[in-house]
Amino acid sequence: MILRPTHARFSTPYRLTVSTLFLTALTLFCLSLLRYISHYSTVFLLTAPPLICAALLVSFFAVNHTLKKSSASIALLVLLITTALHPLNQQAWQLEYYFFPLCFVVLFPGSWWPIASACILLSSSVIPISHWLHSKALFEHSLALFLITVLANFTVYYRQRLTTQMMIYRHDSLTDFLTGARNRKAFQQDLEAIQDNLTSCAHYALIIIDLDNFKRINDSLGHPAGDQLLIEISRHLNDIAEQQYDHTPTTVYRLSGDEFALIVYDDTSIEDTTQILIERILAIFSNHYQVDNNQYFIKASLGIALLKHSENNVQLWYHNGDIAMYRAKESGKNQAQWFDEQLLSETQRQHQIEVELNHALSTKQFVLYYQPKVSLVDNTVEHAEALIRWQHPELGTIFPDEFINIAEKSHQIVPIGRWVIHTACQQASEWRQQGLHICIAVNVSTIQFLYDDICQIVQDALDEFQLPADYLELEITETTMMSDFERVIETCKAVRNMGIRISIDDFGTVYSSLNYIKRLPVDIIKIDKSFIDDSITNKTDHMLVRTIIQLGHNLNKTVIAEGVDSLAQRDMLANERCDFYQGYLYAKPLSANDFVRRVQQPAVSPLS
Repeated sequence: MILRPTHARFSTPYRLTVSTLFLTALTLFCLSLLRYISHYSTVFLLTAPPLICAALLVSFFAVNHTLKKSSASIALLVLLITTALHPLNQQAWQLEYYFFPLCFVVLFPGSWWPIASACILLSSSVIPISHWLHSKALFEHSLALFLITVLANFTVYYRQRLTTQMMIYRHDSLTDFLTGARNRKAFQQDLEAIQDNLTSCAHYALIIIDLDNFKRINDSLGHPAGDQLLIEISRHLNDIAEQQYDHTPTTVYRLSGDEFALIVYDDTSIEDTTQILIERILAIFSNHYQVDNNQYFIKASLGIALLKHSENNVQLWYHNGDIAMYRAKESGKNQAQWFDEQLLSETQRQHQIEVELNHALSTKQFVLYYQPKVSLVDNTVEHAEALIRWQHPELGTIFPDEFINIAEKSHQIVPIGRWVIHTACQQASEWRQQGLHICIAVNVSTIQFLYDDICQIVQDALDEFQLPADYLELEITETTMMSDFERVIETCKAVRNMGIRISIDDFGTVYSSLNYIKRLPVDIIKIDKSFIDDSITNKTDHMLVRTIIQLGHNLNKTVIAEGVDSLAQRDMLANERCDFYQGYLYAKPLSANDFVRRVQQPAVSPLS
């Protein structure tokens, strides 16, 4: 189709008004021209006005710019020939003639076309010139026509420039300055637009892309290299989107430093289309990127969510995609994860945990379980580790790996940690009164150990229950140790000066620098379960366990092995002169009453 209304000419009130003005002006001018020519020639009456009208209408509806200009030129040429043969005179001048240049203001706003059309119309009255100079009325009409045309044209011209500049500003505000992709603001606006038109919600998919370990590239190679890499990745994603656009509209967004998103639409099979798109995206991360004559390899984790699985809520849709992306990272990175029913169930559970965690402490839903630490010398139990459990009225027993991270983010970990210390001291005091002397170890989070007044909290608990300090032990992780090493040293010294022992939990899994171990004032090293699991069948793990035990003893530390589940593991640890062990071989974490019953029973079997 060559002729059709273009650029949504009737889509807004402003454009509708302009279009109405054009058609009205054209009609009135042609009618006035008909009345004028009817006095002179039937031939011109039947040809000139229809030709001018048809040419301007073609110019108005033309898509092709050359056709638009050619049609307008024909209209001016016909008018020039007509008025040359029959010049206007004072009596023939009509106010409708003012509409002719206005037609060109609509057709070619801010250009010389309107002024040219006014000059051609005025030239019809220049013959003879003496008549034009001595006719005051004709002079006034001509001057008015010219001034109105110039004023209208420049008004439209400056409005057009203002509109263009505003569109540029709007485009810049919705564009990522580095990659040229649409930014987070544009992403949110597009989500709102989709929310306002949910009739096609079943046809949308969202892909969240997060680059794996991108911070390492920035830190090691510098931000300029990282920026160039982001530009290259964005270009590849845009190429994929443009290829996809032939079949399904796809838009690329850069949401943050190393996070991109794609919104996909397909009214036939959104799942199949999205899967094809995922494969293409993963393919671009399977090759290296060339930046400044250097090759970089980078991977990405993808999270995919369908709008129809998000209760038609676009914010929940985005949240689901984000959750799927993080699950992809947790599952090993460099892969795609769909948000499915299983993930939905886990998300709902996590959301319930987040909401109700604030009230768990006040409603006394937390309890402590105790896992015995067994001596590898005489099979006796004089130590235990306190492990928190959340007895949820609907979800049942919730283990700490599900809610501790949430508690740390919401700062609930501080009151929870205080409760654990208080409850552990209370239990140790009760056992002591019963003649059962058990030192209870309490896990202390990084936030509480470094930023809470841990010494005062411990002292208050000991004073309240009149408990000697050697009945309490604090466990910290290597992560805590490395968070603020000098501050950790000061806190450890202060705690040890109170008579409380400190142990390093999960030793060997994170840092294990000998320099740190040498300087850190701790009493106990706990060997992580990951070393114990294969220590019987894997010689390397066995040697690592032997090395840690010897290292601990050489530094005058007590060594405890975690996760001992078999007699073979226990006997191996006894042969390596480990001090204590804990694990399911002796007992799983037990309630206070079950703990007492278990330690009063005989040991698993005599030590070999």
